[in-house]
Amino acid sequence: MRRLIILKIHILDFIHCFQQEYKYHYFGGCYNIFKSGSENHKLLNEFLTYVDSEIKPKWCPRFVLNLLHLFGNDNSIVRVRNRILHELLNRLTGGVLILDIKIKFGTLRIYFSCASERIYLKLKELEDKINPTLEAY
Repeated sequence: MRRLIILKIHILDFIHCFQQEYKYHYFGGCYNIFKSGSENHKLLNEFLTYVDSEIKPKWCPRFVLNLLHLFGNDNSIVRVRNRILHELLNRLTGGVLILDIKIKFGTLRIYFSCASERIYLKLKELEDKINPTLEAY
């Protein structure tokens, strides 16, 4: 007999789906890398807003995508809780996912999965504005 382990979803994770500060959570966008209000924070926000406008369907509200990310992917970039909801989120967003944003060895590194040429060009613009040694993978 096979055991099914269901991870619990905390009520705060559910509430975060509706909050403005977690609006880009469904594709991995986060702000914890720069101090709020700094120039680099504004540039990163501009990039995340652009990615959001490119991948989010006009008819679908963000909280629905965040709920799909919560129940389909368990708010993770590696786990899949429900394959059907995971595939639905991927179809709605085109499979775009930011895997990691970090500063390492004096450069800003953005690791992401994307097939859109326009998002890649916008990332190159961000590279020129923030740091000439920005690396995008």
